Amino acid sequence: MIEKKAFENVAELSGDWFKLPPRLNYINDDAFAGSDLDSLDFTGGDKITLIGSHAFSNTKLRTIDLSKHYGLSSIGAYCFSNNPHLCCVKLPGTILGLGIDAFKNTPALKTVGIGWEDRVQLGGLIENLSLQGYSMSDIQRLFKDKNLQIPIGSFEQYYRQYPDGKFLNGNFITEENVPVLTVVGDGRGIYRAKHEWLKSMIEVTTNDREKAKLKSEYERSPDHDKESNILYGINLVTRKAFIKENEFIKQIRRVTLPEKISYLGTDYTIASSPEAPVLDLPNTEIDELTVEMNHIPDEYFVFPKLHKVTLGRGVKTAGNYLFDPTQDVDVYFDCARKDVELADHAFWGSGVKLHAVGYDRNLNYFRHPLCI
Repeated sequence: MIEKKAFENVAELSGDWFKLPPRLNYINDDAFAGSDLDSLDFTGGDKITLIGSHAFSNTKLRTIDLSKHYGLSSIGAYCFSNNPHLCCVKLPGTILGLGIDAFKNTPALKTVGIGWEDRVQLGGLIENLSLQGYSMSDIQRLFKDKNLQIPIGSFEQYYRQYPDGKFLNGNFITEENVPVLTVVGDGRGIYRAKHEWLKSMIEVTTNDREKAKLKSEYERSPDHDKESNILYGINLVTRKAFIKENEFIKQIRRVTLPEKISYLGTDYTIASSPEAPVLDLPNTEIDELTVEMNHIPDEYFVFPKLHKVTLGRGVKTAGNYLFDPTQDVDVYFDCARKDVELADHAFWGSGVKLHAVGYDRNLNYFRHPLCI
């Protein structure tokens, strides 16, 4: 344990020579407050469980990485406050109590890494702050003006609880958090998919009363079953959408790629992105693919395996090597169209067979150069 005010206002305290004991478990109030501490390696151990109030307030620290201290349950008020140089903080999801104004006056700190993954943990943090007597207005400013880096795969948990994209006034709708929401399209509209976390909690909960409560919440939800129709992933930052694999698409093996879909009044363009290809179907073969996208980039349909592809009226341009050249693909295209810009090698490949849509035996039909 580091005692209360042990290094308060100590000058020339440097992390170059000051090391934390690997089995350190408790850092008391004001332990380093007002000191010249400029760096401290928290990754040399993983046993810290409690950090007191003002413990690192008004220091010269730049980085505080506590993400591997899985026993850490409490961080005191103003713990990291008044640090003009602090630019990186990472916290584990085990924290139950995070003191008020922990990050006050930290202008260089743009992003805080947090480890809470689900609504139980998020709600527990707020509840514990309330039990300490803090008002909701005080609690809500904890992450004010900060971006939040949340655990991979937890975005939907956060978004369902806080659809404004703010948790305690910290913004979690950032590109780094891969803000992809799962939605279902049934021809009449686009709807949010039912909450998979709720479904999993119903399966593992042993308390009958709690199970019934969760089941009721799941069934009352207006959201749609993810297996009921075409499943999309939509990125709330890039405004891109892609098709996701589900049992419905595995069974029908038929897909139409529109130019865009609309969810809650916002358009999402169908396109590949770093998080997924436009057809994120690793275990599905598609018998019929109809493409209505305006612009098809190079090598766009190399995956998954396709059998029949129709380039619809919506297509305006298409790049090279659209299909896997080793696969047999029947491509249907209206060769009478001259308003489509097709790259010279759009249909390249020994297995790609081009079929003329609407051919009436009139040789003037073949107006597009690639069809001649």
